[in-house]
Amino acid sequence: MPMDTAGWTLEYLLDSENLIVSVGGEWDEFARANDASGLSGTAVIGRPLLDFISGKVTRGYVLKLLDHVSTHGQPIELDYRCDSPETRRFLRMIIMPLAGGGVRFRHRLLREEARALPVHFHRAAERVRDSHVRCSMCNHIRVAGCWGEAEALLPLHELRKGVAVIYGLCQTCMQKIEPIAQPAG
Repeated sequence: MPMDTAGWTLEYLLDSENLIVSVGGEWDEFARANDASGLSGTAVIGRPLLDFISGKVTRGYVLKLLDHVSTHGQPIELDYRCDSPETRRFLRMIIMPLAGGGVRFRHRLLREEARALPVHFHRAAERVRDSHVRCSMCNHIRVAGCWGEAEALLPLHELRKGVAVIYGLCQTCMQKIEPIAQPAG
């Protein structure tokens, strides 16, 4: 059953140790709609947030963002993408401090665009010379030193078989995040 995607919201709370302590909004419905029953609320509660984030660079930035919110006590808003094979999803994430050192993440759908051709990505087992890097924020991939949409950079036969990627951040997204993620000082 397709999910009603008109402006849905996903939410989760972390404790001071970055463990997921609750989920809300359309969390379970979103997991079901994306064939991710292993990511239902009951499956993620009690687990570290970093269990669900791929790539050393991405993990490092998430930790910097969490540190910034905790240290400064001010929320952070970032736009990003969370695509499915058939759809580009544009979201806004707000990270808010909570009393006691925890944080609340709220993700709200801003808009969706259908893809002309489904693109399936899977995490590469390891980084090799020809690995494609996929930006965890904008979902662009790097091919031969250029960042862009997979459909514009890869041949059709590679798109159809699925694209192995490792996760990181492109320069554009790093520049957007860098001022926010600076250590307190």
